[in-house]
Amino acid sequence: MNIKAKMTHSEDKARDFFKFHLTKKSSSRNVYFGLAIILFIAAIGFLFLSQLYYALFFTFVALMLLVIRRVMINMTVNRIIKKLRLLDYSYQIKFLDEKLIYETTVSSKEYQYQNLFGISETKTCFYLYVSKNAAIIILKSALNPEDRTELERFLRQKTGYRLYRYK
Repeated sequence: MNIKAKMTHSEDKARDFFKFHLTKKSSSRNVYFGLAIILFIAAIGFLFLSQLYYALFFTFVALMLLVIRRVMINMTVNRIIKKLRLLDYSYQIKFLDEKLIYETTVSSKEYQYQNLFGISETKTCFYLYVSKNAAIIILKSALNPEDRTELERFLRQKTGYRLYRYK
């Protein structure tokens, strides 16, 4: 297999990646959802005990936890994007059978597929995690349809692949 993808860095791609990462991949979501579920269960318990005030209070707090999580994600993404200095430069990714090569005009780096931390696919992108919090972003629209289907088939065979229902 020999597929090449040419892309450019942009703030929109970085923003989408960080929102995806914090929404779907971050372990903090387990804490927020776990607390919200516990509070909903407590609200149902108080509802059965005819304590409507406490049931409404716990339901409100559970919903606010979920809203706060969403707000925190947006604030974190905005803070990260402010700190990043994203220059609009082009890069090229070559997919070979045993490795992928990330090339810019200045440098080139090779990554073995077995050394990737994970491969995530969304409706619009592939995220190839090269570290726990950093990924190479491949827009599906940057590939022609034949290469895209071949790349999807190839990446699905790799360990750590996961398909997400995310824009």
